[in-house]
Amino acid sequence: MLVVSACSAGYVESEPSYSEGPRPQSPNASYIWINGNWEWGNNHYTHRNGYWEKPRKGRTYTQGHWEHGNKGHHWNKGKWN
Repeated sequence: MLVVSACSAGYVESEPSYSEGPRPQSPNASYIWINGNWEWGNNHYTHRNGYWEKPRKGRTYTQGHWEHGNKGHHWNKGKWN
């Protein structure tokens, strides 16, 4: 687990770097890999490891990503669309 402190609520000065370890084997050929996400809480980001998940019928998954703005870097969590 990696923790990154904030410069403003939900924002950090620089985008943290993080490399996940090797992916575990997929439980089934139909599963998709969900990259690790960063979660905001107690005035800092904590990294959560990626995992395999069964796809949701009729939906696609958009991986999370960092965005830069006037206040700093902010994580947009991955989601099902």
